[in-house]
Amino acid sequence: MSIEKYTECLKQYFGFDKLRPFQEKIIKHLDTDILVLSPTGSGKSMCYQLPAVASKGVTVIISPLKSLIEDQITQLKNKNINVAFLNEDVSKKEKIELLKKLKNVEDYMLFYVTPEVILDDKILLLLKDLNTEGLFARLVIDEAHCVSTWGHDFRDSYLKLKYMKHYIPGIKITALTATATPIVKEDIINILELENPHIEASGFFRPNLNIKIINRNDTILANLRDLILKNYNDQSGVIYCHSRRETERVSAYLENYIKVSHYHAGLDQNIRKFIQKKWLTGQIKIIVATIAFGMGIDKPDVRFVIHYNLPSSIEGYYQEIGRAGRDGSPSDCILYYTYQDRVFYDNLFKKNQGNEQNNSFHYDVTMTNFDNVEFLDQVDENKEHYQQYQTNKLNEMVGFVENIIDCRHSQLSSYFGEKIEEKQNWCNNSCDNCIRQLDNNNKLEERDMTSIAEKLLRIIREYKDDITKYKLRDIYQNDLNNQLLSNLTLTRLINKMIQYDILEEHIIKQESGFWYEKLIINNNINNNNIPVIKMIIESAKYSLSDFIVSNDIPEQNNNIKEDKNKDILKNNIDIGKGFFANELMNDSLQEKYNLTHLPLYNILINYRNQEAKRLKCAPYRIFNNLSLEEIVKKNPTTELEVKNIVGIGEAKFREFGKDIIKMVKNQIA
Repeated sequence: MSIEKYTECLKQYFGFDKLRPFQEKIIKHLDTDILVLSPTGSGKSMCYQLPAVASKGVTVIISPLKSLIEDQITQLKNKNINVAFLNEDVSKKEKIELLKKLKNVEDYMLFYVTPEVILDDKILLLLKDLNTEGLFARLVIDEAHCVSTWGHDFRDSYLKLKYMKHYIPGIKITALTATATPIVKEDIINILELENPHIEASGFFRPNLNIKIINRNDTILANLRDLILKNYNDQSGVIYCHSRRETERVSAYLENYIKVSHYHAGLDQNIRKFIQKKWLTGQIKIIVATIAFGMGIDKPDVRFVIHYNLPSSIEGYYQEIGRAGRDGSPSDCILYYTYQDRVFYDNLFKKNQGNEQNNSFHYDVTMTNFDNVEFLDQVDENKEHYQQYQTNKLNEMVGFVENIIDCRHSQLSSYFGEKIEEKQNWCNNSCDNCIRQLDNNNKLEERDMTSIAEKLLRIIREYKDDITKYKLRDIYQNDLNNQLLSNLTLTRLINKMIQYDILEEHIIKQESGFWYEKLIINNNINNNNIPVIKMIIESAKYSLSDFIVSNDIPEQNNNIKEDKNKDILKNNIDIGKGFFANELMNDSLQEKYNLTHLPLYNILINYRNQEAKRLKCAPYRIFNNLSLEEIVKKNPTTELEVKNIVGIGEAKFREFGKDIIKMVKNQIA
């Protein structure tokens, strides 16, 4: 099928005029296995939903969470797309009816399943028959990082999927994830047995996300309250905490002032669903949650994600901040940091090592249960490897936070294997580090690191290219004759040597199943011809606390009474550098993202809310903000003009089109 035909289907079913460049590349490779690495909110689901409706046969989509599947099912049914869902809770009668529908499919169908049920004998037999008849279009594995034992969100139920190519020979697989490091990418390919897959990696930079690290202190709850009330009034957001007890404590404090609720895996499933629905529909503005909340949540207008505690890995952090700003509007990602969080995780890892079973009651922290890793032959040995792997992940997260020099966004992109060009203000002032470098008050200095780089090369040669980044750093630091450097500065130097193609990282898999990244010196490099390496580092006379913003509340506000009806915000309160989005937007952007002064926009908002209430769904399921903005700008008054609005296809026009035309005409009359 031509791209033009796919574009017609795109407009008909989904209301969009054209594919994004990476989506178009993927659709051109549907004759092979595909691995998609792309950030949250980039449009990964379109990479399989569009081919599914444009092709004859059944597309099977495996997704880890029922709530995630139910969310997508609702969206697709609203677009009149033929879709079905099977999990463990479906009754025997419903299952029989569903299998009958699959067997007699005449056109297309999207069939969603959880990994726990995909290997049911009856389902496998039916899928084999469909494949024989040429009616098994494709197998899609969403959140594919869950396959990898070394991923941050490993699910043992996903291991079943490694057998799919054996059960149904010849099937094509599309695997998708937003958070795969080079090691996890190789592990996904290896476990799923993807054959010469087309790998499509779109950029990991989210320019509308503004990243900021703030020192956490004893006034954190008051800071958090004032930050939200001052900068995010009536805005949707998520606050992540590392323990269930912490979510309840933070929520209990904030609910004196804000519509807020807590969410964690210890709550009853029905209560969790109720809270999530209230948040999606805007009845609750803020969720205080553990990592149990958020995977697959497609709420476009989340204006902030706050980490009350340090995440345990960069993968987890990136996935969680990815829930902000899915509509493309500026959104803030704030992390409160104290080194005590590092101590917390160290203690938790030690308890996990001692197999203390009560940890999961209090913490929703991603930990692999090695009793379920059935393909590892030497479990005890790999437990040790994995515990070290967890510690390395935590060290990388701490390094990210404490790196007060390099652009936050460029650090994240590099971490996920993206080759980036080094330049000042890489993210155009979308992070605290780039803003800091514009006004550093001489706290930063440039230093020539070439001689130290040469010493590192000598160490690698001495170990005959059999050394990891962490081992190289430790060997250098343990030699008392070497120039004293912080671990962070040394790690930054090694990363810069990789960026300059002096070093390469080769991903190696051991017989035990453990992956590691071995450092190799580029063949064109010797000690005499490496380029000069200069780095910006912090001046020795300053400490970390001199760089990371402090969020202290002025003394006169510390005695605020907890009265939700009292105006607690004083005009002289300044929270750090304030709200990033307001600071960075010029007048034209302010107008673009704040249309509440326009009567038609407010009429459309009210209409959307009324229809959402009538249909018992989230308002953005009716129209997203981008659609409303286009309606206000273009004032469509005919069927064709309304259908040309982004996000409005045939199904939405039939449901809401006449009302839109009527509202627009009333305003321009």
